[in-house]
Amino acid sequence: MDFTLFALIVTLTAVVYSIIIRTVQYKLGNKKDMDEFQKKSKELTAQMNDANKRKDTKRVEELVKEQATLLGGMNKLMIGQFKVMFVILAIFFAFTWGISQFDPTVKDDIKVVLLDDGKLCDLTAGDGIFTVCYAPTGNEYGSWSVDLKAMKADGGVIGENSSYFYYNVKEGPIYVKGPKGTAFGITLSPHTVNPGEQVTIIATAPTGTASVVALLDSGTRFYVDLPFAIPVIEVQRINETYWWFIFAALISGLVVSFVMSKMSKKETAVQGEAK
Repeated sequence: MDFTLFALIVTLTAVVYSIIIRTVQYKLGNKKDMDEFQKKSKELTAQMNDANKRKDTKRVEELVKEQATLLGGMNKLMIGQFKVMFVILAIFFAFTWGISQFDPTVKDDIKVVLLDDGKLCDLTAGDGIFTVCYAPTGNEYGSWSVDLKAMKADGGVIGENSSYFYYNVKEGPIYVKGPKGTAFGITLSPHTVNPGEQVTIIATAPTGTASVVALLDSGTRFYVDLPFAIPVIEVQRINETYWWFIFAALISGLVVSFVMSKMSKKETAVQGEAK
């Protein structure tokens, strides 16, 4: 699949997701009840302030009881909001999982396993230093990222870390992920690899590591360049399909919310005129 086409599909999917989410919130979110709660709460607060100014102790006590009753109803509203949140999360994970199945930027990633068995590139068995040697082939010249996961014997992940090397170039743009879980060191040698040469990948893994899995990416990572940098954080390139989906869903969600708000106000006005 063409990269540009895939980026467009992710963007359109994010828009569809936003519409579905706003519809779910509108249908299941008890918006009218929440609005009524907020209105009543403001009224009670205003009356409480007025009663305190007048030093009307009796009225203050009455208002305290009313607030307690109102807050009791708030628990029911919050439970409803949590239900909506779980539905939204389920839809979000379904969408992101579906997108990941068609991501063309991961199809050419290369998986290698680092071992601590004293064989091939690994110098000493059982010293906690996991090693593998890999020789890039083809003409995928440029920046290669290396994402490593320290794995337990049962398949669990202890920690993650990333690094990179250059293949037949001296420098270039590169994006690497930050560490996760238990930190561990990575060494790549040499840092620049020419055709016919191999790179040695070494990981000083945490205690309990059975193997280290490395994913080598020849530079075909998903990214979208914005027409201008986002204020404050000064970010203009958004990396990873996941983050672009969230960004596109956030922007389209604001637009959808604005449109739905306008439609709701118009519908309320029409109903008011009909009465």
